[in-house]
Parts: sequence; C-alpha cells; structure tokens
Amino acid sequence: MVIDSRSIEEHAKGHIEGSISLLDTEMTKEMLSQYAAWTDDPVIFFCNGTRCMRSYNASVKALGWGYTKVYWFRGGWKEWMSKGLPISR
Repeated sequence: MVIDSRSIEEHAKGHIEGSISLLDTEMTKEMLSQYAAWTDDPVIFFCNGTRCMRSYNASVKALGWGYTKVYWFRGGWKEWMSKGLPISR
C-alpha cells in the first residue's frame, strides 16, 4: 500500500498511481488499518520530497502502532515526477 501523506488538494493535483490519500496529522490507526489490515502488510509513505516531513511522521506513527514493514520514500513526489514514473490525477 502506498500512502500519500500530503493534503487532499495536493493529492487531487497529482499523485503516485494507486496511492491513497491519508494526511499524516489526521491519520489514525483505524484509518490505516482500512488499507493495511495486518501489521505485517508493507506500507510506503511519501509526501513532497526531502524537506517534507509528513511522510516521515506518518511512518513513525505506523511503527508505533506495531506495523513492521514500514517504508519512507524520502524523495517523495518530486523524485517520482523527475523520473517520469506513472501518476494519476
């Protein structure tokens, strides 16, 4: 599961194909479990790039809730776009 930790407005403008929007400050364990039902499900968090800490904060939350396969895509949206990878709008 790929989680977009940016705002809903940013997600609507463009996002990694197949990702879902869960703003880090609003994400709860219950919300995350709707998309990653098991704590050993892999979960990747991204936001705007290396200076954006929203995905890092969401990763820390997930780890605190017992998720064991948590990945922080530090390069985020900027890196994804620069590589010309698939996006959705």
